[in-house]
Amino acid sequence: MKLIYTAILAAATAAMAAAPAAAQNPPLVSEPVPYTEGEVVEGDAALGEAAYAGKGCLACHGVGGVSVIPTYQTLAGKEAAYLKAQLLGFRSGARVEPTMTAMSKLLSDEEVDHVAVYLSQQPAPEAATPSGQ
Repeated sequence: MKLIYTAILAAATAAMAAAPAAAQNPPLVSEPVPYTEGEVVEGDAALGEAAYAGKGCLACHGVGGVSVIPTYQTLAGKEAAYLKAQLLGFRSGARVEPTMTAMSKLLSDEEVDHVAVYLSQQPAPEAATPSGQ
């Protein structure tokens, strides 16, 4: 048994040594995936709101997609095609962020569309103006 374990460990070590460094240490966060600007996403905002709340999205991204925690992106008012592409990118591994990868897998294809439509219809927060202006 020890011989088998040693052989497996040696094979795994050799495989890791032969792999490029990027493959051994993938980035924890990657850039947004490309999307088609203006692409129409068919979805139901009410179902999207229910999925957004029910699947835990609002815990990080805030009520209506307005995050109060700087670490988490505000999603309100972003284009539905962008939101859909990012969720599918997280789910497929094309975009990397451990929490979002796990959370995106909780949504069905239809829920992705619904959530994207819901968030796109939420008002984006107004940008803060510098003091004195």
